[in-house]
Amino acid sequence: MSPLLWNFYFREVAEAAEKCSCKPSLFGFADDVAIVVHGTSQQDVFTKLIPVYQHVRVWASLYRVQFSDSKVQCMDIAPTRYKRPHFDNLEGKVVSVQCVSDYKYLGAIIDNKLSFQPWCEKIAQEVDRRLVFIQRLVKTGKLSRLLTERLYQGYVRGFVNYGCCVWSLGFARFVDRITCADRRGLRLCCGALLHTRTEALESQSSLEPLQLHVKRLV
Repeated sequence: MSPLLWNFYFREVAEAAEKCSCKPSLFGFADDVAIVVHGTSQQDVFTKLIPVYQHVRVWASLYRVQFSDSKVQCMDIAPTRYKRPHFDNLEGKVVSVQCVSDYKYLGAIIDNKLSFQPWCEKIAQEVDRRLVFIQRLVKTGKLSRLLTERLYQGYVRGFVNYGCCVWSLGFARFVDRITCADRRGLRLCCGALLHTRTEALESQSSLEPLQLHVKRLV
């Protein structure tokens, strides 16, 4: 019931934002809110953001909601073929907003180039960390191959699946980092040698190849 009740209150923020002349887009999930505005310069974006942010602050004061100021950040996204303008921190009488090159929203790390490099790197690092844990379980508990694959499917592949419809659209060289990390997982499940070919690992394992798995989910 909590998310449903929250939406009754948050609806007023969306209605107030619709009245702004800049017509911003608000994306909300539970208590996470993202405000998107379009502009041609730093001053243009700042001018459009201030009224929307004021509406949010007034609403928060009315219902005694406190926002974490450290998480209030601004990120500019521009096509790579254009020269990216330099954005300083947005300072004003009402608000002081830090401008960043990447932002974590709902567990996803989005960068201003939409390459998803930071997120792919984070996923690959987390896969390696979880593989170490599974490897310890295999050695100490003497897990069977079937049980190891099931553990890998739920504990590792389940983590990789989150947001795959987004990070799979990133640059190929960054997505390959996740593919390489998954290959190490298949090698662990099959008990294969270091230089075993990927095709052999996929044929021996009962797990679906990662690329086909992601494509099916997308």
